[in-house]
Amino acid sequence: MTHALNAYYDGRWGKGEFRIDADFFASGSHSLTTYDEHSQTQDSRQFPTESDTRNRIFSAKAQYEFPWLKGKFAVGSQYVQTNRHDNYYVSAELPGITPSASKLLERTAAGFVQYSTLLARRYQLTAGLRYERLQLDYYLSRQRVDEQSPTYSNLFPSISLAGLVGKAQLMLSYTSKTTRPDYSQLSSNVVYGNRYLLQSGNPNLKPTILHSVNVTAVWKWLQATLNYDYSRDGILFWGVSLPEQPEVTKITYINKNYSQLQATLTLSQQIKFWRPMLTAYVSKNFCDLRLSDGSRLTMNPLLVLYTSQSFTLPKGFGLTAGYRMSTRGSYQNVQILRMNHSLEAYLTKSFFKDALNINIGGRDLLKQNNSRIRMNLQNGSLVQTGLGDTRVFYIKLNYKFNSMRNRYKGESSMEDAIQRL
Repeated sequence: MTHALNAYYDGRWGKGEFRIDADFFASGSHSLTTYDEHSQTQDSRQFPTESDTRNRIFSAKAQYEFPWLKGKFAVGSQYVQTNRHDNYYVSAELPGITPSASKLLERTAAGFVQYSTLLARRYQLTAGLRYERLQLDYYLSRQRVDEQSPTYSNLFPSISLAGLVGKAQLMLSYTSKTTRPDYSQLSSNVVYGNRYLLQSGNPNLKPTILHSVNVTAVWKWLQATLNYDYSRDGILFWGVSLPEQPEVTKITYINKNYSQLQATLTLSQQIKFWRPMLTAYVSKNFCDLRLSDGSRLTMNPLLVLYTSQSFTLPKGFGLTAGYRMSTRGSYQNVQILRMNHSLEAYLTKSFFKDALNINIGGRDLLKQNNSRIRMNLQNGSLVQTGLGDTRVFYIKLNYKFNSMRNRYKGESSMEDAIQRL
């Protein structure tokens, strides 16, 4: 069950605009799970578990934006507090698995400024600076664990410049921000998979600091994007052996620095009633991961191609066909072992001046949207094959009612915290 409450104020103050948002969110869940394990070489057994989770989040944000030096200046502050209780019960203790009762209290206070202006009447400049202070209190069995209760203070600058260079539109940007672990990734609960596989969170995980540089160019029917991301203390799924039982692997999360280079090229042009489009995307990861034998994990690039053909037909009909293909490649410690194909097509018809739209089509018509991946761990690997029934035929009806004019309805300042639950 979840409860959400939002209150906001939006008004004019002098020459500027003042906004305040306040949010409260509450949720909880309770689950019972029984593992019924059968083995030909070991004793068969049943292993019941019970988990109980409660979340309370409060957030508030205030911002004032006003004209300044032929541009706009914004200043504001934000506060988010999360209180999470996570209890895990087991009826029988096994090596590496014990019941636990944890509480996580997280408080984030931030202040930010941003300025945007037009340079030489053709270049849009935007620059900002954000300061964040995060305090985390972690309790296990009602006792505060000091080594798992850190405090972080960071400055995050950002800047972008966009404008015309000849006949092309060009945008350069740099941003920095923090990405915090999901609350389940910080959990100390040890989940039973089988007698050789356990899974747990890591209360010692650090937030990821992401630095991103982006270059985008648009010229007529062509758009090109180059993006470089560097993740300091990035979060990876990893597995290690239990010291007391080397044959048992415990999968958890670790912090690891890594980077990624991405390039995208899109060609799209309207030719009378026909609009063809082709997008090529390639990414390359750089991560120095060592296996138990000392060898380095190979990182292969990943290529994705997507093309669509759209036709505008008489009497409000439209026809679109799209094809997507992705190659083998690597991402962090995951290797994609199988090429993936997907073909879709759909027919649309509009009525009543586009108020009513009917969409009839199908996805994965070739039934090749299957996956096979290998997750490399310190002392082994896990291979997962997905053979889902993904071929779908559908009919969609969409009717647009008269809508009121756009107005400010309040912007939740706790979306990041909710997504981490």
